[in-house]
Amino acid sequence: EDTRVYVDGMRVPLLYHYGGLRSIVHTDLVQAVELIPGGYGAAYGRGLGGLVVVTTRDPANDAIHGSVQLDVMDVGAAAQGPLGKGWSFAAAARRSHLDTMIDLVADEDVDEFYPIPQYLDAQARVRKSFGEKEFMELTGLLSSDEVSRAVDSDDPNGRKRETRRLRFQRAGFRYKTIQDDGSIVEFLPWFGANQQSLEASFGG
Repeated sequence: EDTRVYVDGMRVPLLYHYGGLRSIVHTDLVQAVELIPGGYGAAYGRGLGGLVVVTTRDPANDAIHGSVQLDVMDVGAAAQGPLGKGWSFAAAARRSHLDTMIDLVADEDVDEFYPIPQYLDAQARVRKSFGEKEFMELTGLLSSDEVSRAVDSDDPNGRKRETRRLRFQRAGFRYKTIQDDGSIVEFLPWFGANQQSLEASFGG
């Protein structure tokens, strides 16, 4: 809890989905990931541990770019490009299907040995540029995770299941300009909500 994660200045609960298989931000949109172990400024609030700062790419302004990805873990898509008159966009989404794929080739009790995570995420951004040194943009993020661990038993009273869920949403507005002397002025109000739950059942 003391190591904080920020995506373009917005604090998020975690960097990777449950299981550590995928990050919460689509790879095509990531510019850099920086670990700051300590000594950071007051802009990052009351964190006591380190910081993980994710910076996303500027949306492409030359042409529309996109990608589609499908593998045994998930399916995802991303697109970015210009909209005309200084406007540009970037958007991506991803959803897991690893639990479905494993059900096709493994026994039903596989989650007794390894919990299979289920996740989805989406990001969207619209930017208005006022030249090379000034822009404003709207950004939205959402993420959802669920993982269950089960212990089966011939005795109904011995059956156990635990399910963890974490969902969050973020929306932010950013204005940034670089002055002639090199100083940077940035304004970033944002808001969001987290929903987290732990459900455990024992026997009947």
